[in-house]
Amino acid sequence: MDSKVPDPLALLSKRAYTDSMKKSISDVIKEEKVEVTAHVPKESDTWICPLVQMGLYGVRNDQEATSALLEGTERQSSVSLATGYLNLTDEYVDIIRESKAKFRVLTASPQANGFLGAAGPAGHVPYAYIYIARWFYERMRSGERSDRVRLEEYTREKWTFHAKGLWYYLSDSLLPVMTLIGSSNFGHRSVSRDLELQFGIVTKNERLRESLEIEHEDLFSYSDAITDETFRREDRRVHWLQALVTRAIWSFL
Repeated sequence: MDSKVPDPLALLSKRAYTDSMKKSISDVIKEEKVEVTAHVPKESDTWICPLVQMGLYGVRNDQEATSALLEGTERQSSVSLATGYLNLTDEYVDIIRESKAKFRVLTASPQANGFLGAAGPAGHVPYAYIYIARWFYERMRSGERSDRVRLEEYTREKWTFHAKGLWYYLSDSLLPVMTLIGSSNFGHRSVSRDLELQFGIVTKNERLRESLEIEHEDLFSYSDAITDETFRREDRRVHWLQALVTRAIWSFL
């Protein structure tokens, strides 16, 4: 066994194993950071930073970086965020509520949810996300947030939606200067339960920024704004039992 990886049989408790894993992983990250930083050319126009999230082991690089990015947004700047499964953590929701930046949040419509029509309990998953989407929508309605935060859903015939990412635009720019690319859905499960890896990319390179904008527009071109009327539609009705179960398993979604 690799000497950097703790042997679970040699540890007597879950806490000891978790602490040992956190130290081993953190040490590797620190070593790589020092190595890479020492060889970054001064003339670089693009920086790429790996972000690891292993909430079960207390490794929260991605969460910390995402929170710092959202908190550091300037007035009139813009953030576009895409997630196939909208269930942002309370921390992210609170930051968005207090931010002065503009936000577009894109998620899957029920028709673009891969679980739609599935047999058994899985068939109820789209209704859980309808319930969560309505909760998020209502949290953003009060005050000036209704004009500043726009919730949208991806709708494209015969397509499902599982895209994820974040694009950040400065107040005076039509092209993104930063993006997050990776596996995280920015939700409770991604932050606390799953193992995730993202890359934060900051760039001044015009060609790369144009490519990121094309990617962004390709995704959002199939979006429709979610409004009060959306939740009055028959296909958005959530049974009280579905709502009850959703609340019980909220952090697993």
